[in-house]
Amino acid sequence: MTGQLKPATQQLQDYQKLASRTPGIEGEYDQMQQQLIELTNRRNDLAQREMTAVLGHDAETELEGERFLLIEPLDLPIGPAGSCWASS
Repeated sequence: MTGQLKPATQQLQDYQKLASRTPGIEGEYDQMQQQLIELTNRRNDLAQREMTAVLGHDAETELEGERFLLIEPLDLPIGPAGSCWASS
């Protein structure tokens, strides 16, 4: 019977050590949860800023394209101007 008592006592001591560490682990877990929430919020904020920047850039590019389309084409000369190019 003493042969079975030693492993049981050792198991009990192991469980007691784990139980004593539980509050510390719970505190670490709570800190990690808080960090996760903060980092998730930061990531969401950055993603929102990126989307705003992309939409702003796209809108600006679209407006520039529209301005380019509104410009009238140049009237190009038919031939070179000046006396040295004039035909005789």
